[in-house]
Amino acid sequence: MWPIIDILKVDPEFRTEKSAIRAIPDSKELNEITEQLIDNLNLSKKEIAKNFNVSKASIEAWCGHPNSQIHPVPLWILDRLVNLNGDSKELRMKINSLINKVRCGRTGNIHILPKSLTPPLAAFVGAHIADGSISTIGGSSSLNWELADGEKDNVEMCKKWIKEIFSIDLPVRKCKKARAWKLQTRIQIIPQFLIKIFDIPVGKKDEIVKEPPIIKMPENDKRLLTKPSLEEKRELELWFAKGVMNFDGHCTISGGTPMVCIGSNSVQLLLDLCRIFREKGVSFHLFLKHKKIMTTSKDESIKFLELGCFENAKQEKLKFLVKS
Repeated sequence: MWPIIDILKVDPEFRTEKSAIRAIPDSKELNEITEQLIDNLNLSKKEIAKNFNVSKASIEAWCGHPNSQIHPVPLWILDRLVNLNGDSKELRMKINSLINKVRCGRTGNIHILPKSLTPPLAAFVGAHIADGSISTIGGSSSLNWELADGEKDNVEMCKKWIKEIFSIDLPVRKCKKARAWKLQTRIQIIPQFLIKIFDIPVGKKDEIVKEPPIIKMPENDKRLLTKPSLEEKRELELWFAKGVMNFDGHCTISGGTPMVCIGSNSVQLLLDLCRIFREKGVSFHLFLKHKKIMTTSKDESIKFLELGCFENAKQEKLKFLVKS
């Protein structure tokens, strides 16, 4: 079982109802739990509304009523209420189990949030680290997410990961000013998940990206309600590296030796990749001056090939190089 993500942490800070990510309950049970957590504070709904900087009507709606319909509750409200009630892990697990759908704001589309840290999710994050970007939209609190690559197969692969993870089907489009293909969306679930769960920065990132802490040190991360085994952790790290390598890695031959290479302005990312592959039995050499890592023998390139980190054209090219 892959580790469970605390989805309350996707939007844990105060945001207006217009912009907050709201849990869509499948039953009245979530509203009933919300009411109990509010009652435990021994404050009037008016006092709680003032403390939370929301309206009293919102507090009453989140509590629900016997004859009313189920009502969406902002994730940050649930996160704060759990904290104020002792921050029980069991309570977090229970609330997470009741949330299967979310909506951005009052009228946004309904989406699914991934509840588990799975290999495809780790690979998607690696792909974003390599070729993705999160940018602000002028005059708005919304964010734009985009990923582009010169190999259409890579972009199609990322499209499949997104469909599997978020149940969002994004179209692959050709870039107008470059020989590349891209995915792009203003659906806020994707950038917010990357920022809040994987600590991905907004804007320029090439010099500071690294393996996200939730993948590198899951045993210490409070955003995970359960922890992976050592074997699962290394598998997640390998899939993260797979995402990075497919988009930014390449293979070549020099002096008759097939080599797998990747360059990055982030030395920390290169060190992270070296460690991940070393734990899988593949040695990469770090060329710090040139900000790149590469295999320096045919045997190491063959071992990398056997890990299955390359897909499509890159995989076929590496097969050809090691055979020749």
